[in-house]
Amino acid sequence: MTGFRLIPQIFAQAEARLSPQIHDYLAGGAGREETLRRNRTALEGIRFLPRVLRDVSRVEARTTFLGQSLRIPVFLSPVGSLGCFHPDGVCGSARAAARFGTLLFCGINAEVSLDEVVCHSDRPLGLQLYTYGDLDWAAAIVERAERLGFMAICLTVDVPAPGWRERDIANDHKILASLSRPNLPEGIRRTGGHPGRTSWEDLAFLRARTDLPIIVKGIQSPEDARLAADAGAAAVYLSNHGGRQLDSCPSTIELLPGIRQSIGNDLPLLIDSGFRHGTDVVKALALGADAVGVGRLHAAALAANGEAGVGSMLEIMEAEILNTLAQLGVAKLADLGAVVLHSAPH
Repeated sequence: MTGFRLIPQIFAQAEARLSPQIHDYLAGGAGREETLRRNRTALEGIRFLPRVLRDVSRVEARTTFLGQSLRIPVFLSPVGSLGCFHPDGVCGSARAAARFGTLLFCGINAEVSLDEVVCHSDRPLGLQLYTYGDLDWAAAIVERAERLGFMAICLTVDVPAPGWRERDIANDHKILASLSRPNLPEGIRRTGGHPGRTSWEDLAFLRARTDLPIIVKGIQSPEDARLAADAGAAAVYLSNHGGRQLDSCPSTIELLPGIRQSIGNDLPLLIDSGFRHGTDVVKALALGADAVGVGRLHAAALAANGEAGVGSMLEIMEAEILNTLAQLGVAKLADLGAVVLHSAPH
């Protein structure tokens, strides 16, 4: 299958093409995968209350984020070492995102150099970064990203230790051990650095060394959201790492209203973890998110058919979002705040 018309087709094709070990790496979560499942069940438990007899002859889903236009309020979340899913890898995702008109966050764990990735996109990219407890190295990467034309730094802060992923443990971490990570120095590639050696001072340290906006990814508590805002974050990124870090967490959609309330309406708020359909995206927008990231879906689309698969996935998401807005009686995203949502018991 070269073209896709439905999201389930993408996941089915990805599973068919990947080895069992790599599929486990894609599909798995932390612990007993309770957070992984809750990300989906919480989204599915939210119900719309549509309005009728409203003019939806023209429905618009374009938006902007940090000055960049997005064709739809969906971006490609950072996924490390995309090359293990398809030879097109992160460069294929960059081309697909640019052609469609949305944002890709390139992971610092990409399988090719940052210099190569930027050659495959005529749109600015975001760079996802871990400090690995080495601020001097992280500052050098930030300065390099600025020279290369990246539009923002996405500082991931929710990995103080590797996630306890039972599928990967059962597979003896063979996939992780084989991944190429040329943007990391040898010491970090060999030892993993010191991921737990972090503090809020890291954000101030990096902000003092770049003019690029810094997005803080991995926020779940309202208190941390406020701390990020107070520390000068350009945006807060609500994420539980797709359920891959800590089990028994709430879903991000459950946390979204509280996070929005904690930071007010002016600071951009991104969200990911569990989003697979246009209806999911519209629910998040109605609850206060500015844009929604897809990570596991992004990787599955790449696995299913490389660059073309990612492009097909984005086209499907756009069609689903526009259809959902029309069904709700909403012609533009600015009117989503009036949409009534109901939560069913999980």
